[in-house]
Amino acid sequence: MANEIRELVDENGNVYGEVLHDPDIPPRPVPTHITEYTVHQFRNKFTAAEKVTLYNAANTDINVKILLDDLMSARFVDVANQETIDGVNYLASQSIVTAERAQEILTGIPLTVE
Repeated sequence: MANEIRELVDENGNVYGEVLHDPDIPPRPVPTHITEYTVHQFRNKFTAAEKVTLYNAANTDINVKILLDDLMSARFVDVANQETIDGVNYLASQSIVTAERAQEILTGIPLTVE
């Protein structure tokens, strides 16, 4: 299907521009969760016991140490990012957190529509 030009119209019906519309490109999905956290918010998703286990594991598992170092150098953490997902799933594979907790940690904050 060919691209089409659509007019941009304000609330009064005045045309103020045009946009090229490609009907073959699907619209972006509407987000249902907030997935970005500050590092502090993300760290607080772990229990105190999980943090102790995590830091103890970092003494013997270089991959856990790298995850912690990456976390400390981050400005924010996106739980929808594949690196974050892989990292938390690695923690579950090493029994640092359970698989159920990994899913809880990777779940964003639901958006509510008022």
